[in-house]
Order: sequence, then structure tokens, then C-alpha cells
Amino acid sequence: MDDKVSDQLTEILAFIQQGLETGVDFASAQVPLLIQEILNWGIAYAITWWVLMLIPIGLVLYVRTHLKDCQKNYKLKVKDGGRASDSEECANVFRGYILPIAAATILFISTAVNGLEIIKILVAPRLYLLEQVSNLIG
Repeated sequence: MDDKVSDQLTEILAFIQQGLETGVDFASAQVPLLIQEILNWGIAYAITWWVLMLIPIGLVLYVRTHLKDCQKNYKLKVKDGGRASDSEECANVFRGYILPIAAATILFISTAVNGLEIIKILVAPRLYLLEQVSNLIG
């Protein structure tokens, strides 16, 4: 009876060992692909956020051009001898100063954050991978 149990345990251990060796071989073959996919994903993620930050800039520029039309109407009213309202004056200040500053700020922040992420992936991929692993662990 002991020989039969011993033989079965030996078969089970051999099966487990073979499964582990196969798993290690598979994992070692997949690691380079996984690393490349993580790096590609990091670049795609940063570029996507950079592009998404361009949408508010487009909206700001659209509002600016709309307010520019308002300014043209304001100038026509003043030419015709009419009195312009204070809201149109505010629109001129808003279009002239606040909107360009907002667009430049959004563009700068987007480029700084996502551009640095892309540069990090291209220049120091191991550092990026270590950060990704630390984010998964902690």
C-alpha cells in the first residue's frame, strides 16, 4: 500500500513540476510582449489626454471668434451714434485677455504633463515600468 501511495505522489509531483516548467516557459516568452504593450499603452494614454485637452482650447477659440463678432457689432453701434452697453465692453476684455490666457494655460499644462510622460517612456522605459509596478502594488 505504501508503494502505491508513493508512486501516486511521485506522479502527482512530476505532473505539478511539468506544469510549473510549462508555465515558467510561457511566462518568460510573454514578458517582453507584455513590457512592450505597457510602454505602448503609456504613450497612447498620454497622447489621448493631450488630444482631449485640445478640445477645451477649441471651445475657447470658438467663443473668442464669437465674441469678436460681438465686438464688430459694438463698433458699428458706436459709429452710428448709439451708446454701447457695459456688457459689450466686458465681452471685449474677456475676448482680448482672459480667453487667450486660458487657452495658453490649458495647452501648457496638457503639454507639460503628457509630454513629460511620453518623454519618460521613450527615454527611460524601465523607470516608467517601475512606476507602473509600484502603482499596482501600492
